[in-house]
Amino acid sequence: MKKFFISISCLFVLLTSACSNNYERSTESGSLKAVQLPEMEEKMANGDTFMMIFSQTNCSHCKKFKEDVLAGYIVDHGIEVFDVVFDKQDSMDPVFAFIKEHPNPSEFLTEDMDAEAPYTPTFYFIEKGEVKDIWIGEMSEERFDNYVQKYRLDEVKG
Repeated sequence: MKKFFISISCLFVLLTSACSNNYERSTESGSLKAVQLPEMEEKMANGDTFMMIFSQTNCSHCKKFKEDVLAGYIVDHGIEVFDVVFDKQDSMDPVFAFIKEHPNPSEFLTEDMDAEAPYTPTFYFIEKGEVKDIWIGEMSEERFDNYVQKYRLDEVKG
C-alpha cells in the first residue's frame, strides 16, 4: 500500500510539472503600444512572435479589456501588446486586406456577420510571423494569460 501511494505521488508530481509553463516569465512592466497596421505586417515579415489587438477608441468592450484586464496584467508581465486602433489608422485599406488574408473564425460569427469585416476587439496571436490564433470579443484575464503562456509572450529574453 505504501508503494502505491509513493507511485501515485510520483505520478502526480510528474504530471503537474509537465503541465506547468516551462520558461522563465518576465515580471518586468509591459506596455500597450498604439501602432499602424503596416508596422505589424513588417514584424510578421521579420518572423516575430507577438500579440496585437484591433480596437476602436469608443468600443466599450475594448475599453473594458484594456482597463479591467490589461492595465493590471502588464504591471508585472513583460509583454508588449500592439494596439491597431481603427480610428487612428492612416488608412483602413491595410486593415481590410489583412482581414481578407486572415478571415474571422466562423465560431465567432453569427449569420449576419461577415468573415471579412473588422470587429473589435479582435486579438491576433502571431508566432514566428504567422497568425496562429484569432479571438473576437471580450477576453478574461485567465484566457488572456493562457494565450500569453501558449506563445511565451512574456518570456524573459536573453
